[in-house]
This record gives sequence, structure tokens and C-alpha cells, in this order.
Amino acid sequence: GWLIDVTGRVVLRSPKTGAKTQVKLASSTRPKVVASTGAYWSHGMKGRASRHARNREEARWLWDESGRLVAEVS
Repeated sequence: GWLIDVTGRVVLRSPKTGAKTQVKLASSTRPKVVASTGAYWSHGMKGRASRHARNREEARWLWDESGRLVAEVS
């Protein structure tokens, strides 16, 4: 509806803008970028993932839950 249209224009990025980081990572030959496999990147810059994203217990739960949900629909 209209609320999503209005807030989406402010909060969301266009596909072109949103893809810039992925394109940068996929095409870069800079050693710093090439060596950062598995790192968290946002808005073209390497950053630190949230506390929740770094939590091993939560990661294990998410992995197990994802497997359970996939098994339900398979």
C-alpha cells in the first residue's frame, strides 16, 4: 500500500545502488578485498557483523531450524 511506497523510497535502496557492494567484491583485484572472504560488507565498506550474527549458539539454532523447515516441505 501507500505506506510501503512512501517508506520504501526513504529506507530501501534501488537495485542498482543495492548491487554496488556485491559488484565491488566480485570484481575487485585489491588484496585487501580479495583476502576478506567471509567478512561482513555493507554500503561498500567492510564492517563488523551484529552481536547476534557473531553468536555461535544462535548460528547453530538458525542452521538447525532451517534444516527442520526444509525437511518439512520436502
